[in-house]
Amino acid sequence: MAKLKRLAEQVAGHPHLMAGLVVAYQRRHNLDDHSLMRHLGIDADGLARLVLARRPRPDHKIEDTRALADRVGCQMALLWGIVAGAVEMPKS
Repeated sequence: MAKLKRLAEQVAGHPHLMAGLVVAYQRRHNLDDHSLMRHLGIDADGLARLVLARRPRPDHKIEDTRALADRVGCQMALLWGIVAGAVEMPKS
């Protein structure tokens, strides 16, 4: 699990990946990886898929979040808690 946390922190600054949103959410809510996985109802593979996934596009935020929730195996409403408060992704 420590490797996953290091990986998430390494890619957290990438503006197009979920890692930054996940790390910020964990810090705000004082959650370690195990607590976050319990909260979302996912395993370590699901968490890895989540942190390495692309952020939802601003103009498709709901649809992209729903699709991401399906890919990682969590409820969309729980994932929305991480995504909804995010600063918009920079345009590339």
